[in-house]
Amino acid sequence: MSAYGSQDAALPGLLDGLFEKVITTKIVQAGESFEFGDPVFYDQGDENKAYQGDNTDASLVFGGVCPISQRSTVTTEAVYEAYASMNVLERGRVWVRIAGASDLSGVANKKAYVVDDPNDADYGKFSATSTDHYDANAWFRSEPVLVGSELLIIVELQGLNAGSSAT
Repeated sequence: MSAYGSQDAALPGLLDGLFEKVITTKIVQAGESFEFGDPVFYDQGDENKAYQGDNTDASLVFGGVCPISQRSTVTTEAVYEAYASMNVLERGRVWVRIAGASDLSGVANKKAYVVDDPNDADYGKFSATSTDHYDANAWFRSEPVLVGSELLIIVELQGLNAGSSAT
């Protein structure tokens, strides 16, 4: 959002304010830096530290999405720095980045998966394609919206998922 002019239609990590159900958040330590809207993973059995996903690490489970924080400054805008406290949205609706290679027609109400392969160009985005992507226990709840140069979409998170990495 800009201080002057019109507001963006959406931003990564922005909660969907039109959703009237309960949300679940948690405060954890960032194991590495996160941008708003990034998917967050926990080590199985230790939900107090957040990591980026990695399809080669079977001990990581999807935990939620990094929501927008009002704590950002000029030097840390839209970022939680490594080893700082950060928020994680575990249940609720939030705007996220969607993978450009996904079939984007009619994705609303389809299951959402996380691209957790660090070598994939769409790493850290959500996809409607299950092949080689992490089952996030989440659903797309809107159609994609182009904001600047990014495609954003609302994802509804169902809560902590101890599912498998690649499906």
